[in-house]
Amino acid sequence: MPKISFDHISKHAPDQVFSTIKEFLNNPEEIRKFDASLKCDFNEANRTCHVKGSQFKGDFKVEPITEGSKVSVLLDIPLLLLPLKGKIQETLTRKLAKHLS
Repeated sequence: MPKISFDHISKHAPDQVFSTIKEFLNNPEEIRKFDASLKCDFNEANRTCHVKGSQFKGDFKVEPITEGSKVSVLLDIPLLLLPLKGKIQETLTRKLAKHLS
């Protein structure tokens, strides 16, 4: 499967960022509107989340950095969605920026 991998930097504390990502992933008006069967497995201690939907699977990880947090995103998408890889990454980046700014 093709992969999408990128990082997003936030000035907020890791716990706050992880909490925001949980809300984002559980919100039916956000990412779930693209895949209603999305299942999220959150690991509070490690600030990670494994997501699995009908069209993709992936991982979110929040790590502390000097001035805030880094969110690492790794998604596996089906070959059929490869032409939309750039648009998928752009959409996720925009939504993370909206929620984590």
